[in-house]
Amino acid sequence: METAGTEPGAVTMRENELIRDLYDSDLRYCSDHLDRLFDFMQREGLWNGTELYLTSDHGEEFYDHGMYYHRNVPYDELLNVPLFVKRDTADPDHVEESRELLDLAPTICADHGVDVDGLPFRGRNLFDGESREVIATGSAAIDDAAVVAGRWDGWKYIYDGGDVRLYDLEADPEERVSVADANPETVRSFEATIPDGLFDLESPGTRTPDDDVDEERLAALGYMEV
Repeated sequence: METAGTEPGAVTMRENELIRDLYDSDLRYCSDHLDRLFDFMQREGLWNGTELYLTSDHGEEFYDHGMYYHRNVPYDELLNVPLFVKRDTADPDHVEESRELLDLAPTICADHGVDVDGLPFRGRNLFDGESREVIATGSAAIDDAAVVAGRWDGWKYIYDGGDVRLYDLEADPEERVSVADANPETVRSFEATIPDGLFDLESPGTRTPDDDVDEERLAALGYMEV
């Protein structure tokens, strides 16, 4: 796993499969304990009337685009995360359009009768409207250059330290072949919509632990491997 973080190209196919299996085991572990939690809530009469919000801050890459883990360019394997909401304020609904984690806070506030119009949220209610212009940042693979992506109207735009890529998600859902050169107007549209400041952000990179306790915590999260 350390090699995957520092020399991803040196990981063998067998090692890649092992890393995937370990990740799958983590998913099973999490799922099993969610089952325990939900069963307990139902037995104790806590299920009805309780709101639940389950999501993740990122996905994981397994050399899909030449890297491992999640400190990488924001391809869809990193952006697509689980999200489900159990609430008693509305009938069950299934939203198929893309959403952002920024939408969670205003959704929770709205479900509890808090007026969010005057609050400085950058997101909006998960159940408000259909299409969104989803914007995300990532980490440069080589240096600390800015990495930003936009995803809407069937297109995926990625700016990676000056390198611009554009993917037609309907024809190329795995984001393999950039069509930026053939679609300059679409590229310009993304660049006009994404806030200018995001193109100037530098990747935070890694940092030296503050002390032994800090190092232990970072190691437990896997950040000392790189």
